[in-house]
Amino acid sequence: MSVPDTRPTTTAAPAWAWILAHHAIIRSYSFAFARSAKLDHEDFRQELIADLAMTFAKYDPARGAAKGWVWMRASAVRRSMVRSRQMIRARTEAHRNPKMPAFDATEPVPEGQWGHADHTEALIDLARMRNRADEGQRTAMRELLEAAGPVRGGATYRRQLQALL
Repeated sequence: MSVPDTRPTTTAAPAWAWILAHHAIIRSYSFAFARSAKLDHEDFRQELIADLAMTFAKYDPARGAAKGWVWMRASAVRRSMVRSRQMIRARTEAHRNPKMPAFDATEPVPEGQWGHADHTEALIDLARMRNRADEGQRTAMRELLEAAGPVRGGATYRRQLQALL
């Protein structure tokens, strides 16, 4: 006894046949749109073809010509790729130039609240700031440290801070 086939009967064959029949329009629009947005042509064409295949069910030949449909989808793909590229640039820039946390060495430490764990955390925070700081910011931190006067914890702690800065 055989099991009945319950898979959906709709396929993407009509979409791919339509894409093959209109490959010249797709190629010309992909060149034009990729060039106008300074995108890689091959990547753009692949994205456009994938988009056309996925949205083919929405295409109605009675409402407009194939050129109009391809132009509309190419415009959407270009917008998507440009936004994606902008987000990647923003992420890369944020990674390259992280914002410096506020650093105020003149703020006094309340009595009885400075233990070994706090000392270690302060050193870790200063090391992170040093790695992110440029030379001008390091000089400013060094001047704040010197202006703050004696540091709780003795000369050893002061030497550790100065080594970090």
